[in-house]
Amino acid sequence: MEDNKKDAYLHLMYRAFVEIRNISTNVFIWYNPTTWNRNKIFLRRINRLANVMHNLPFDLKTDNINEFDQNSFWKTMAIFEKEFYPDNIKSYENLFNKLENGEKRKILD
Repeated sequence: MEDNKKDAYLHLMYRAFVEIRNISTNVFIWYNPTTWNRNKIFLRRINRLANVMHNLPFDLKTDNINEFDQNSFWKTMAIFEKEFYPDNIKSYENLFNKLENGEKRKILD
C-alpha cells in the first residue's frame, strides 16, 4: 500500500478518536432519566465507530499490509455513516479520497 494511502487511513483513525472523545463528553448524566435515551444513542454511535476502526492500527502496522481488506472496511464504514450521518455531510470516504490525493486537512474540518 502506498504511503499516501496509509497516511490517509491514519488520519481517519485520528479523526475517529477525536470524534469519540467529542461524543463521549455528552454521555451520562446518570441521575437524570430524561437523558438516558440520548445517552444510549451516543453510546451506540461510539460503539459503531470503534467497531469500524478497531483493526485499522494493526492492519496499517503489519508487514503484510496487502492483506488489509479495504472493501470490507468501507462497507462497514458505509453502514456506520448510513445510521449516523444519513445526509453524508461527514463522510469518511470523501475525506479519505481528498487525503489520498494529497489535500492537507485538519483532523476535524
